[in-house]
Amino acid sequence: SAHYHDSEVVNDYLRCAILSVAKVPSIIAAIYRYIVNKDIILSHKSLSYSRNFANMMLLDFKNDKVNDVVAKAL
Repeated sequence: SAHYHDSEVVNDYLRCAILSVAKVPSIIAAIYRYIVNKDIILSHKSLSYSRNFANMMLLDFKNDKVNDVVAKAL
């Protein structure tokens, strides 16, 4: 039972690390938009990972073609 307990602790740390890394694009986009004096854009669960990042960074362009090209490049 001690081995099982250690495994759960490791899994909790791993889960915490994965969730922390997953938030990095949102943090980067928020910092960028703050620096350029723009409103912070929240993520959308319906978008892909790269499309969501492009959307949070470049929403002011209002051009889906630009965002699609950037998302595909990422």
